Amino acid sequence: MAHPSTRELFLVPSEWHVDEDTARGARAVSLTNLLERLATQVSPRAAASPQAVWLATRRALGAQSALADAMDRAIGGLRRAGTPREALAKLADPRAKLIGEVWQRLEDELAAASLRDPRSNAALARAASLAEVPEFEGISRVRVRGVIRFENDLLAWLLAVHATLRARGGEGVAIELPPHDADVSALATRFERHWLEENDHPTLEFATATAHDGPILVVEAAHEASEARAAVRAVLDALANGAALDRIVLVLSELDESFLEPLRSELSTAGIAWSEPKGRPIGSAAEAHAVLDLLRLARGPIARDALVDLLRMPGLELSALGADPHAGRHFIEQIAEIPLGVDRSGEELLQALNAQLELAKSEHERSSIEVACTVVSNLSARLAALHSKGTRRAARRGWLELFAELGLLTSDARTLARAFAMHPAALRALGDNARAARALETAFAQVVEAAATLGLDDELVSPDEFADELAAALERASAPVGGRHGGTLRIARPLEIAALDLDLVVVCRAASSSLDWGSAREGLLTRDLGLRLPERERPLDSRDGTELVRIALSSALARARARVVTWAKRDASGSSGVSRFVSALPDTLQYREPASPLDPAARRTTSLRPASENAKARAHVELARIQYYSRPGQEPDAFNGRSGPLAGLVPADADRPLALTQLERYARCAFQGFAAIVLRAVRDEEVSEGPSVRERGILVHNALAHALSGLARRSHAERPQLLELASERARAFLFAGPMTPLRRATLLGVLSDVNALLRWSFEQADDCWFREAERPFGADLAWKPLEVGGHFVSGRIDRIDASADGKRVRVIDYKTGGKPAGDEQALQRVLYARKVAIEYGAMETRSGYLTLNQRAPQFTPKSDEPLSELEIAQKSAQAAALIDDLQAGLVPPQPAQASLCTRCDARDICRRPLSAPSEEEP
Repeated sequence: MAHPSTRELFLVPSEWHVDEDTARGARAVSLTNLLERLATQVSPRAAASPQAVWLATRRALGAQSALADAMDRAIGGLRRAGTPREALAKLADPRAKLIGEVWQRLEDELAAASLRDPRSNAALARAASLAEVPEFEGISRVRVRGVIRFENDLLAWLLAVHATLRARGGEGVAIELPPHDADVSALATRFERHWLEENDHPTLEFATATAHDGPILVVEAAHEASEARAAVRAVLDALANGAALDRIVLVLSELDESFLEPLRSELSTAGIAWSEPKGRPIGSAAEAHAVLDLLRLARGPIARDALVDLLRMPGLELSALGADPHAGRHFIEQIAEIPLGVDRSGEELLQALNAQLELAKSEHERSSIEVACTVVSNLSARLAALHSKGTRRAARRGWLELFAELGLLTSDARTLARAFAMHPAALRALGDNARAARALETAFAQVVEAAATLGLDDELVSPDEFADELAAALERASAPVGGRHGGTLRIARPLEIAALDLDLVVVCRAASSSLDWGSAREGLLTRDLGLRLPERERPLDSRDGTELVRIALSSALARARARVVTWAKRDASGSSGVSRFVSALPDTLQYREPASPLDPAARRTTSLRPASENAKARAHVELARIQYYSRPGQEPDAFNGRSGPLAGLVPADADRPLALTQLERYARCAFQGFAAIVLRAVRDEEVSEGPSVRERGILVHNALAHALSGLARRSHAERPQLLELASERARAFLFAGPMTPLRRATLLGVLSDVNALLRWSFEQADDCWFREAERPFGADLAWKPLEVGGHFVSGRIDRIDASADGKRVRVIDYKTGGKPAGDEQALQRVLYARKVAIEYGAMETRSGYLTLNQRAPQFTPKSDEPLSELEIAQKSAQAAALIDDLQAGLVPPQPAQASLCTRCDARDICRRPLSAPSEEEP
């Protein structure tokens, strides 16, 4: 240790450390700030912003600009390592050659703009004079404390400082390292090798551990949520024992949202104010997510579901896109139902809507589709205007104007008043939106300012180039969450808290997946190159980075009064194990945190209240449900299948008829029908490159309707020519307008299905000929609802064939797969036939499914079996009885076939387990 009379200056990694040392009466300065001041003293050029350096790197790469992120990190690592560009030229490696060339062009770009790369500050600082730095006045000894990441250029600067101090009779530089362990010894060995040829170099001193309150508590958690709970519980225990909140740190080896979200939730529940270095992703705020959706839509391709999510955004000013704000949002559902998942050409969505418009059967449907066409057309036009080349400043202005027109990133007085009147979560959502808005505006500003500093104000950039630059800026523009002042618990990275005196350190994410599996992201381009460079010119690799993290954690634990380490057996990356860091910890106390917060051994952040009468009642209900599911054949009760009267929600009258498709779902499983009709539950289908089953079916239906509509009846001999004409009409319908190769390949498959069904149509020997397709019936339509037992139902008939006099009809329900399961519960094919017979005045009706399995159409039941009056009467009575049961609230989770559960739209909300016994089982 230094003599008490020695005038000593502490070089520390952050202002946090400066405040702590200053409070103890020591002289301290931030190493980062000091190096920046010294570099400014040597170089007249201003320090470039990170965004400007990234942009200059991107320009230096030219046609290989996609490598900008990796190249930026690679050059930064080489600069900090003190690697001369000439050393790269000596390596016979194409990567080294590319890095060297880009590095030279980057230097030229920055020099032309009178800028310097701040990552070279330590190298520049070696030529600076310490006499011009006030903090060094009268200093004879410099102690480096809390710094863990020692790059080669920093070591070279410290050697120069040491020589300067020794030359004027001082004691020089001392580097304080954490107490001895394997990783610290390896770091000390690296220092000794680096200064092996130096007669006088900085000294290494090992700190002594402070007095601890007890052994290190190591918590093995079941998963990330239980690990977060254990970490916050440790904080609460420390506060109860007198620890100061701002002297408690949660250390995260990686800022992973899969852990941060449950951690934030537990901190909020416990009422603890916190600050964190990064904050939630910008896209987690609702309005920012909509903004990012707009940016992605402009860049293309246009995903239908992303467009629908954007238009459903509450508060979005749809009037700016041509929609009447008072007319509702029914048009959005028309967009959601079009058979197109991804529009790659920018015109396919509008073409699909126009195709739907031709097939519209009601004025309301036509009006909704017309509004959808207007909105899609206007939005496409606005995005197309932003998709032309222009300056960055113009692009920024155009985007911000569009956001303002759509009401994004702004909160008016009305919105604030509503938020104050609602749940506190509404205010938090507004706060998230405000932070994300600031981050987005900052990112836009950084893109423009970076170009301005490089003298590129007037450069024209493509939308893709602007989007790439904005994405790079957004990566640095995340808004911090929680308190940003003293008196808060801190969430920090390991290298930020080394050598701090703290009341409690909680090291989280200490599993092997976090601490043993080093990431190679920083050295993507320099991987393996460093080993071929001299040690004094070698950048740190991912293994060195993992080692430094462990050293920083050891330093933090050595100086804390209380210490807790947590790790999870399962996290977002899968199953994991304890890390080598945890296994090497001395003097530990092991504890296992259960998965559920309801476990009696769980260390909850809030104590469990005695069970309320309501909780006891819910437990009774759950037990009754378990018994109901485990013993088939029981009568439904109020907790298992009897919801109470539903007539108000299921009117089934002439003005509000019930859709037959939904009633048929109820016939197959009462709860599935209830979920579809009352709860409006639908399956969330994943959007892929190709169309979903539903989308493909809609395409087939629409193409068949267009191909067959308006074709006059001809003789049997002319049917080959008629088939060829219908096939050409289907092709023209499907392939209208420009489209991408992927879309064309998809539609070729659809056309093959359509041609197979067309061939079946022209091979029929009877005199029934195609009459119409997609015929709806219901309220406010030409065909009124169908009456069944005092109730009314609606529907849409896929296809109607009829004889010349209309006395014989055939009703066809297309199925692009096989015959649907549970046909004995089917109502549509019979009741559709009844409705057609009424409207046509037919004497004989046939109905069935035209299935398309491996492009081999088959009509079932056989077309030569007309429906009997008895069958029609039975199905009508069955439909009426089902509606009576549904209106009475009979909705038990009892499928007609157990196999229906596996592909049920209501699977995620049904309480019936898949393992429950079935009525079919003996």
